[in-house]
Amino acid sequence: MEEQKRRRGRPPRSYQPIPLDKVRYLAKLKCTQREIARSIGMSEDHFGVRLKQDPELQAIMDSGEVTGNVEKRQLVEVAMRDRFFTFCMNPDCKEITEDPMKWFGKCPACNSLDGEGKPTTVKHERIAGDHGLLETYADTYLGWSDTVTIQGNEEKPVVIATLAEAALARAKRKREQKAKERAEAEKVEVRAPEE
Repeated sequence: MEEQKRRRGRPPRSYQPIPLDKVRYLAKLKCTQREIARSIGMSEDHFGVRLKQDPELQAIMDSGEVTGNVEKRQLVEVAMRDRFFTFCMNPDCKEITEDPMKWFGKCPACNSLDGEGKPTTVKHERIAGDHGLLETYADTYLGWSDTVTIQGNEEKPVVIATLAEAALARAKRKREQKAKERAEAEKVEVRAPEE
């Protein structure tokens, strides 16, 4: 009798706990759902179902992705900028100060005074930012581009020639211009004796 009372069909699925910190970290690294599921010991389908059913898990995935994007943009910004270093030559201090905009005339840490009360010297070094990365960032996020977009219409079509074609066309125009000048010069010479 008890066997007849048992539920038929698929047995209820026992939900294993999901390590949310690990999911957030992997989402920050831009891992795919498949990679996240495999790393926490789940199938991709089961993880997808849990993701749809659990709003907290979905929120953690979203916040991890957003945090990852922000951190990557911050790293890109630091890599693009020039950096200025000020090295204190005071043997007691030896402080290295980094500033993204300038270097200092004196050490901000020890105020550039040595043990005898004399001003110490500081040395400076500039490390240039990655300008290739800056160009890519400007193209991608700011819409700047060195690509020229040309649009024409049926009435005034745009004609684009290669450099070789342009040089040949220029040479042809020069030849035609010289031939025209010669023809005009011959007409003038022919008329001159008659007058």
